[in-house]
Amino acid sequence: MPRSGIYQIRNLATDMRYVGQSVHIDRRLARERSELRHNKHHNRHLQRSWNKHGESAFIFEPLAAIDPALLALFEQRAFNALNPKYGCYNQGPCMENPMTGQKRGPHTAETRSKMSRALVGRTLSFEHRHKLSEAHRGKKPSEETRHKMSIAMSSRILTDEHRRRIGIANKGRHLSDEHRRKLSIWQKGRKRGPHTDETRRKLSVAAKRQWALRRRAAIMSAPEYSGLTTN
Repeated sequence: MPRSGIYQIRNLATDMRYVGQSVHIDRRLARERSELRHNKHHNRHLQRSWNKHGESAFIFEPLAAIDPALLALFEQRAFNALNPKYGCYNQGPCMENPMTGQKRGPHTAETRSKMSRALVGRTLSFEHRHKLSEAHRGKKPSEETRHKMSIAMSSRILTDEHRRRIGIANKGRHLSDEHRRKLSIWQKGRKRGPHTDETRRKLSVAAKRQWALRRRAAIMSAPEYSGLTTN
């Protein structure tokens, strides 16, 4: 019968501990050892220590057999007892939420650059995108968040390739009456102008381009051009 309880991974060189819980201690300890051997353990502090001191410096041992319903409580108690005396690899003081009490952000420029490079070329599956969509459904960002998003988007410069892809994605797209109504309401309450000289120049260029395209289309559809082709 599987043993349920609390276990620890102890570094003999430093006496630091990693505390964990499981309804099947033997299987969990085997998995912990396997992940460390393959450099894939989720606790980076423990993994780096393993890489430094070697497998022979660590022992895996059960601490107590505990009823499954009380695992979280006794895991926290074990951490509270061991951490002040020996130090623990666990990342935070709250075992149910290890990141509680951890200092996070703002990230340095170097960290942001690394995160950006790690995401380059990443393609999300349809299932992943669907889950993200469902997770955000019904959530409304605060006014402060909306303002920050607006500032970020206003300074965003799209490449020609990005614009081309957007055009392809929107080609043939038809907005529903409900969507049009919402856009109309949003535009009515939107503050616009006065535009900067650069914005006015861009608007002028875009308007002239659209007018030229419409004029060309009108000329080419005239009866005298019927049946003719252009080079």
